[in-house]
Amino acid sequence: MWPYCGERADNLSQQGHDILVVPNADWDCIRGCSLGVINVIVFGVGLYALGKIGVVFYRTRWYALNFLMLFMATLQCLLTSVKYVFVKDQRLAFSAAYLRGLQTVLTSANYAKSAAESDSDPEFFSKYFAPILGMTVMYLSILYLIAVSMREFDCYHPQWMVMSISQFVIVCLFVVPGLKVMKKLTGAMNISHEYFDVMNSHQNEIAQQRRGLAVLLLVNAIGALAQLVLDSWLHSKYSGQTACAIFETAGEELWRIFLKVLSYDLPVLATVYVYYWLPRRQFDTQLDIELPVNGGFDSVDDAFSAEFLTEEDRA
Repeated sequence: MWPYCGERADNLSQQGHDILVVPNADWDCIRGCSLGVINVIVFGVGLYALGKIGVVFYRTRWYALNFLMLFMATLQCLLTSVKYVFVKDQRLAFSAAYLRGLQTVLTSANYAKSAAESDSDPEFFSKYFAPILGMTVMYLSILYLIAVSMREFDCYHPQWMVMSISQFVIVCLFVVPGLKVMKKLTGAMNISHEYFDVMNSHQNEIAQQRRGLAVLLLVNAIGALAQLVLDSWLHSKYSGQTACAIFETAGEELWRIFLKVLSYDLPVLATVYVYYWLPRRQFDTQLDIELPVNGGFDSVDDAFSAEFLTEEDRA
């Protein structure tokens, strides 16, 4: 366990260096342990949300998109947790980046379809946007297979830069339909306020959709930009090193930890918030639902409400 804590001392000893003359030698271990603990905690949060939404999906076959998004986000955190806690392999982190790219493509496809339907032109999505997204998935898959098949694949390999640029382009592609749907939701909210003085359930649902879309737009942009900055920095400053044995200052290590959290953990937490927490908040006030013995529900809302009730609510 904790592969980042033992490898640096071995490398320094093999190179004939005295470990005591490298005051920042422990920072690699601190970075690995810090990111490992953070990823394990986020993985636990994602696994809990996945289990909750999985029960609802199993009973009703609804919220399939929520289940898929949470599954992909949890799998990303599992890969990064294994990397920092058990196996120091950059292919695990690259696999997580690949899954994040696929998740962004799927999110973009969902909102692009909604944008096309809101304009009463559903054929626009099938004719133009769907082929672009399909080619993007093929491109990411080919890039991933080429990268993981290489014998030497370190933290500043050129494939990282290619993947980061691709992720940033995909996020920009997601912004176009996302802002269009955001405009439609804002218009619907304004129309509702003209006819209702008090927020009703429909208005609350629109507000939650708009909040979730805003979170996805912002966090995806932050994550893609953070990954691009990190890979650009590593590629320009540390090309020529071996096995990512980079002896950095404390400030540089803290900067790397911060960028890693933004690029890997923040998008996972945003996924949990949008695809688990917001639906949960939508139904957490419906406390008069009777829990059926055999697991049958009259509606998907009943299933969601019953699953999300706490023990105190049920009592």
